[in-house]
Amino acid sequence: MTDLKALIEKQRAELEVVKFKTVDVVCGGEKVTLTVEKVIPDVWDALMISSPARRGSESDSIVGYNTKAVSLAYPRLLRDGELLDSQTRADLYAVLDSTWRNAIGVVIWGVNVNEPLQEMRTLGKASAGRK
Repeated sequence: MTDLKALIEKQRAELEVVKFKTVDVVCGGEKVTLTVEKVIPDVWDALMISSPARRGSESDSIVGYNTKAVSLAYPRLLRDGELLDSQTRADLYAVLDSTWRNAIGVVIWGVNVNEPLQEMRTLGKASAGRK
């Protein structure tokens, strides 16, 4: 059995590694590539808590939070390595078609929720058949 304190330290080091995904959107008739960096768990929890699912929104009910509000408030959205400030994020989001808004939201969910779930799935498969 692995020492829990050692695992905690290993996980702390893992949180220091910047994980990211890119997403392409169309703005002003041009392709714009944005980078979504994963946030630390406490920041992610605060985003979800401050953005409860909207009543009647199917996408919100699936993920458990207000996807639009999280996308607007998401603090780790970059373009060309430069962090977008809150006003630029809001201005960009205001002019994007819903297709691109949804694409950003999906990538935010993917890097913060889906990838950790996939890690658990992989670990589960790796341990399948062990006694």
